[in-house]
Amino acid sequence: MVAAVAVVTVMAGYIWQNNYPKMSIKTASSKAGIEANLPSYVPSNYKSRHISRICPREVTLSFNASNHDPGFQISQRHTDWDSGSLLDNFVAKASSHYQAVQGQV
Repeated sequence: MVAAVAVVTVMAGYIWQNNYPKMSIKTASSKAGIEANLPSYVPSNYKSRHISRICPREVTLSFNASNHDPGFQISQRHTDWDSGSLLDNFVAKASSHYQAVQGQV
């Protein structure tokens, strides 16, 4: 009986650990009123530490390294920019060398 309880506890912990970031991002997204997503790639030595809604329409994800490397944050927020506004307001100011590529949606 004790072994069965231990196995169930370990399985529940594993499932919780794997699904916690997805549940947290969905909760923060719904509170912020935006569609935030987890990054598709995170280096193997970094783990999600904290997902928060700092202000309306913004979600911040914090990651820590397993070694002594500094962590990093990703903030996602609502914007009214379209591709032309992005080019004028950010890309052109950051660099004069860029290439625009049009793709199918």
